[in-house]
Amino acid sequence: MSFDLIVFDAEEPLTPEAIKQRFSEAQKRFAADDAEFPEANPATPRLQAFLTDLEARWPDLDSPRASWMDSPWASGFFVDDGSIVLNIQWPRAQEVARYVNELTERHGLQLFDPQTERVVLPSRLGGSGQAPWDVDDPMPGVIGAMESYQGDPNDVEF
Repeated sequence: MSFDLIVFDAEEPLTPEAIKQRFSEAQKRFAADDAEFPEANPATPRLQAFLTDLEARWPDLDSPRASWMDSPWASGFFVDDGSIVLNIQWPRAQEVARYVNELTERHGLQLFDPQTERVVLPSRLGGSGQAPWDVDDPMPGVIGAMESYQGDPNDVEF
């Protein structure tokens, strides 16, 4: 299990529902057995600048510069159509989430926490640019999501 964050570039504030819809559509495009994941090439200059800054500190696991031993990532980045999905190892969640929040504000990007379904808007879109959650205790959001889930426990999506 990982602590996940999704970074979006959009000109208007997105709701959690709109973000989940966009991400679900991206997942479906690459769900076919013969589909290939795209190269990590964000569609917007803001996302590209964000990714450059992020990888300067912690390279994508799919990069030859990455080290599994030192990386905070649980998997490689998923980059698609104006978004980047980050899967963070729980022991590094606080450290990485704070830095990701700093970078999203610096680059004017929206940040979505799927564990709590909270969106952090950058100041350019009227938000505070500050994450309203405490990653030191991330489990309540995950436990709440698990408790409210009514489907097959082997088919959980966050």
